[in-house]
Amino acid sequence: MYKKIFYYFLFSLIFLSPKIILAAIDFDRGRLWSPTQKTVSDFLWSTENLQDFSEFNISSVDLGGDGTDELVLSTKKKGLPYVKILRQDGSLIKSWLAYKEDMTQGVELSVGDLDGDNKQEIITGVNGSGGSHVRIFDGYGELKFAKEWFAFPKTNNGVKVTTIDANQDGRREIATAIYESSQVHVKVFNRFGENLDIDFIVPYDLGSDFKITRVDLGGDQMDELLLASGADRYPKLYIYRLDGSEVNSFLAYDEKFKAGFEVLALDIDNDNKEEIITVPQLSGGPHVKIFDGFGDLKNEFMAFSPDLLTGLNLVALENKLLFFPAHKTTGRIDWQKYIKIDLSEQNLKVYDYYGIEIASFPVSTGLDRLPTPKGEFTIDYKQERRYSAAYGLYMPWWMAFNVQRGYGIHELPEWPNGYKEGEAHLGTKASHGCVRLGVGPAEYLYNIAPLGTKVIIHE
Repeated sequence: MYKKIFYYFLFSLIFLSPKIILAAIDFDRGRLWSPTQKTVSDFLWSTENLQDFSEFNISSVDLGGDGTDELVLSTKKKGLPYVKILRQDGSLIKSWLAYKEDMTQGVELSVGDLDGDNKQEIITGVNGSGGSHVRIFDGYGELKFAKEWFAFPKTNNGVKVTTIDANQDGRREIATAIYESSQVHVKVFNRFGENLDIDFIVPYDLGSDFKITRVDLGGDQMDELLLASGADRYPKLYIYRLDGSEVNSFLAYDEKFKAGFEVLALDIDNDNKEEIITVPQLSGGPHVKIFDGFGDLKNEFMAFSPDLLTGLNLVALENKLLFFPAHKTTGRIDWQKYIKIDLSEQNLKVYDYYGIEIASFPVSTGLDRLPTPKGEFTIDYKQERRYSAAYGLYMPWWMAFNVQRGYGIHELPEWPNGYKEGEAHLGTKASHGCVRLGVGPAEYLYNIAPLGTKVIIHE
């Protein structure tokens, strides 16, 4: 046991110091792992072109067919549907919107050479509930081939995409997958949007944020599909043939870890058989694991300090593995969850693990003559529907942060006849000292902010 502790200490001293928990986390410092040297080194690049992302999907792409990888990124969960191509120093090559501006649920991303010209195309899908809208772009952001289609036209569910060689001709096809009825539905299309009659169900509840990618486990140019479970599920990995038969499944992490994980395939040891690499998502440490197709662990290491709990992004970059924090932190990193209310901006932000902003809403705080108190508080009482005898109205989703003086956060006041007061005033001072939220945001906050949640109120 003491020998294991010593080696862990030595590894931490060499590869993981200094600890980055002392500062907020940005995307400027990645970690590059060399399979041949088994070493981790810093990867530094400019983050000037990452300001549109709070989270991003990332892949490597060889657009010129010259053996030099570029990096392609897309908005992961919320924000304008950007796709950006960057050089390895972070400088911008091209940026465009993959979908209309009102599609803000995120953009799924994959790359692959679809026509055998040694230049990879970029394939996108819509995340969340934006429908199964698939598009193919070249490196200039121009639509190619079939241009766009809906892989599952009868549903509004978002679609995952990856590229896969379905017929061993050296060209990639497009595998699509959606989560519906607590299982995953897979279809494969060619570059013209034509279904290749590969259509099957993975009969497991992987969650709506499951991951999918390809792998060649046998080194026989016959690709399999990897499917990783999402958040609130056991961290399990499934391997499927394209005929819909299951090859194997195994736990990537301890079954108690249910934050979800990313997965990637790469030939680590140059035996023409690809290994499976996994990294945890939000609240998970930077624990990288490398498996063979049987689920046997071949290697594992910490890409960053063990205190980093933002989860990781990973990408294969010219036969090396590149890791980034999965989330940018803008808040305090010493509190697990807290609420910050800016009186000058009339805005409420919610921060989760490691100072990561997870929500932002307009509010109405107290009028100048009836100001909302400033300072540090905690939510110390909650009631789904509180009645104010003083004003003769209801305050739904009541969250008291100063019980003695009667201040709280709540939904727009509601009169007995059902009329909601102050919707047009959100974003301006309008209350008698409480903090008003709109319909929807108040219930959301009530459900995610337990008693004891810290509340910071400032100008």
